[in-house]
Formats: sequence, C-alpha cells, structure tokens
Amino acid sequence: MEQVRQAVEVGEKFCGKCGTASQLAARFCGGCGFDMTLALHPTEQPESFAPALNPEDEEGSEPSPMGVGTAWLVYLGALVLWIAALALSWGSIAALIYFIAGFVMTRVVMRSLIEFHPMHNTVANVFSAKVWMFLLWPIQMLVLLLKLSVNKVL
Repeated sequence: MEQVRQAVEVGEKFCGKCGTASQLAARFCGGCGFDMTLALHPTEQPESFAPALNPEDEEGSEPSPMGVGTAWLVYLGALVLWIAALALSWGSIAALIYFIAGFVMTRVVMRSLIEFHPMHNTVANVFSAKVWMFLLWPIQMLVLLLKLSVNKVL
C-alpha cells in the first residue's frame, strides 16, 4: 500500500488491467494499451492498484473535453468569419483569420476532441495530423467533425 501512496504523490496511477504505473493525465496504459478512463467496479479493482482519483479534486486539473456540438459551433463561426472577410475583399485580414482559425482548430478544438493512442502517438503521426489540420482546417475539421458526429450517433 506504501507503493500506491508514493505513486499517487508523484502523480502516477495504475492500470486497472495490468497494474502498470502511468501518469495521472494518461488515458491509455503504456504497458497494455488499456483505456484507463473506463471505470472498474470497486469490487473488481485489485487491492494492489491505486484507487482512481477524482479529477475534480485535483488542483490545476485539465479542463473537461469539448463536446462535438461546441466544436461544430466553433468551426462554423470560424468558417463564416473567414468567408465574410473573403467576400468583403479583405485579403490580408482573410489570410490572418485563416491562420488564426487554423491555430485554434489545432490547439483548442482538435486537442480537446481526440487523444492519440499510445501505440500511434509517434512524432510523425502527431506532426502530420497537426500540420494538416493547421494548413487545411476547413476540410480537415469538417471531416473530423463528421466522423465524430457519425460515431456519436451510431
């Protein structure tokens, strides 16, 4: 039990499937790839594993992820703003809006909607996804939101 207390103090949690220690913010186990956000029933949780910490109790915890509906609103707002700047022939402002919206879509919206699985969380994969989202956000974000919306409905 002392090992569990030390792990919690240094910001670690244990996988409910294999018992591997991971960072508190980790969604997937680094050992077996288990989705650590799945709650185990308290009677099913082995005694040697650390109890799940309530993220609301932590100071400085990450904000809750953005919903798909909110992401659609952000996307449509950015798209309307960019198209309006293009229609008014504000070329340099339209370009600025395009790149700011690409930054927001990459850093805020995409980051809160998806999390890369540890097996696919390579520099090449993450870099490619972020660069393409930044440069081609009107198409990339539309495709991502459509996939997430269909996945949520079905």
